[in-house]
Amino acid sequence: MGREKLFGTDGIRGEVNSYPLQKEVVEKIGFAAGKVLGKAKSRVLAGYDTRESCEEIKKWLFTGLSKAKVDVFDCGVFTTPAVSAMVKKKEFDFGVVISASHNPYYDNGIKFFSKSGEKLSENEENEIENLIFEIESLNNDKIEGKIEKIDLEEEYINWVMDFFPDLNLEKKTILLDTANGASYKIAPKVFWKLGADVKVINNTPDGKNINEKCGSLYANLLKESLEKFGCNFGFTFDGDADRCLAVIPSGKILDGDYLLFNEAVLRKKAGTLKNNIVVGTVMSNYGLEKALTREKIDFFRASVGDKYVYNALKEKGGEIGGEPSGHIILLDKSATGDGIITALSYCQNGIKRGGLDKLTEGIEMCFQKIVNIKVKRKVPLNELNGFYEIEEKAKEMVLDNGRIVLRYSGTEPLLRLMVESEKEEILDQTMNFLIENLKELLNKEE
Repeated sequence: MGREKLFGTDGIRGEVNSYPLQKEVVEKIGFAAGKVLGKAKSRVLAGYDTRESCEEIKKWLFTGLSKAKVDVFDCGVFTTPAVSAMVKKKEFDFGVVISASHNPYYDNGIKFFSKSGEKLSENEENEIENLIFEIESLNNDKIEGKIEKIDLEEEYINWVMDFFPDLNLEKKTILLDTANGASYKIAPKVFWKLGADVKVINNTPDGKNINEKCGSLYANLLKESLEKFGCNFGFTFDGDADRCLAVIPSGKILDGDYLLFNEAVLRKKAGTLKNNIVVGTVMSNYGLEKALTREKIDFFRASVGDKYVYNALKEKGGEIGGEPSGHIILLDKSATGDGIITALSYCQNGIKRGGLDKLTEGIEMCFQKIVNIKVKRKVPLNELNGFYEIEEKAKEMVLDNGRIVLRYSGTEPLLRLMVESEKEEILDQTMNFLIENLKELLNKEE
């Protein structure tokens, strides 16, 4: 096994039956995590999404955990934030989720949570990695931990609803796109309990259709279903339901930036915006930054990835942060992004503002375009001969009317290009320039 980095921006991820998601390696991951995060007879809560590979990976992972003398409590198909929440509430020693979030079904991943429901620190990840590479074989180790089923669905639903005691969704017809993923049963139950007339699509997982032309990556497809069912608005989750986007009947997508703005303004008005702080990322729209500045709210940008948003919130002393993707962290509720809590926050803010369509008022987004270029390997951008000149030329093209962000995805073999401008024509010209020149540069490297 080569000495390469296993943990990315959101756990360990890859294509099933390719390194590192192979039987021997996954067993070692479970064993190492059990030793670092627990001790003999520690209790770990485990959940997973609806990918067909979860059953196989679960067996490998549970074997490794059991050989580390850890007791595994299997809560079945459960959202990532639900595992995070229940680890803390039920006082487990740590948690683990098998999921590749918004990735296609042939990918999968493993992410861990501490006993407080938080993503692991880099030190903890490094400690687990170091132990993995020290293990020669687990073939002679005995399975000593037990594996039990556990049902925490109702407890999680009640935990979520306790944050919204005054939210009443009666006479509201709401569409949910559960991406054929982990929220396909649990999200509708929450909305039914709040009185909504719930319509659900993409809620028939078959192991291969998770995120397949549905869910938060395809929010633009929701308009047709909103019209079909006559819904007041809709919400679309990703495969493990740590993200959520809202869509109104016009088809307009209200991404995470809209929620951050409204949540911040309403909290400031109520005197509950902790330290007057909002944290976004380098991908947050410049329009959000301008709108918050106008409201005299401090805005900070973190690197892309919810763990970086979380770290910035803890460092700055804030409570609300997130990404345009709909990965929103509200630290007074959850230690990680929770798509169902995000959806209910959209509802609560919409009701306070007089309708979800009102959440677009007071903030004017810049034109923004994101394009992904597939790469064979992630050569550091500053090592690409000619990259600096391309980047500087693009910055000159947008002038003072926008931004560009060029970065590799932390979870997929992609170079992400983001261009923003107050003028759509400049945006298109700049993006076309970047695509043409960066593809040529990458082709030379490969």
